[in-house]
Amino acid sequence: MLSGVVISGGINCPMLKLDSGETVSLMGVTPQNAPVGSTFSGSGVFVRHSTCQQAERTFRVEAILNPVEQAQ
Repeated sequence: MLSGVVISGGINCPMLKLDSGETVSLMGVTPQNAPVGSTFSGSGVFVRHSTCQQAERTFRVEAILNPVEQAQ
């Protein structure tokens, strides 16, 4: 599991700032699933190769653990 706050700056993938201060790219989610400023938690795995262009490491999200409520 990985959690943190979604920050701006991702070109192809949303970016997550962890409590440790590390920034990680999130592969497999959209900005609608992980809007900037929201708290995000997801399960998945770190991958070696990705299409994300920022951050040193990329986390492939397999399940979102705290879905964002969409305004109706």
